[in-house]
Amino acid sequence: MRIADWAKALANHPELSARFKNLSGSSHWRPIASEARPVLLAALLHAQNRKTLIVTPTYERALGWQAKLELCGIPERQILQLPSGGSSLFDDAEPESTALSDRIGALKSLIEPGFGIVIATPQAALERTLPKEILEQAFLEIHPGGRVDQDLILTSLTMLGYERTDPVRMPGQYNTRGGILDIFAMGRTLPVRTEFFGDEIESMREFDPTTQRSVGSTPILRLSPSRETLFQPGEHS
Repeated sequence: MRIADWAKALANHPELSARFKNLSGSSHWRPIASEARPVLLAALLHAQNRKTLIVTPTYERALGWQAKLELCGIPERQILQLPSGGSSLFDDAEPESTALSDRIGALKSLIEPGFGIVIATPQAALERTLPKEILEQAFLEIHPGGRVDQDLILTSLTMLGYERTDPVRMPGQYNTRGGILDIFAMGRTLPVRTEFFGDEIESMREFDPTTQRSVGSTPILRLSPSRETLFQPGEHS
């Protein structure tokens, strides 16, 4: 029997099921042997689709938790790491793009309803970020067939901290020409080319930023802030 099968079997164990029902809010599992914690947590998550934040002492331990949860049958796509952005988020230095993208994606997962696991170190979890209410309103969603003013999208991209570059190569960049808008959204591995006919979105396709070749259609694009600060109209750097 695989470890994933054990975890699913434990989810239906009568005694554990009763204890799982009484769990709410934060839980401290210190009395439980460290080797058993991922299996028991996976069993809990198999029994209840709940949002979970795991805080570990180090980043290496966070990666270990992710690997063990995957062995216990938790899908990889539902486990996100919340990396530390460090002081670069608020200094003049340019923050590391991939870490920022992963951090924004993890914060987005925490405020969205439904199942999801975010793993963080204490430093990453305690770093300053946007209030939940503001972060919830900061995400923009577009899809083929939808109608939206192109100027409104460009204004929104500026407020979200996206930088206009030609061509786009990294998350947090965009470019526009005629009825075409290229956006490399935070949390994505490839940029998306959006084609407009007037104010209607005709198509959205992922493309390779090196060859500019399309690699597949995109049914929906969710835009999130490129960093944990937002620009407001009229603000100047």
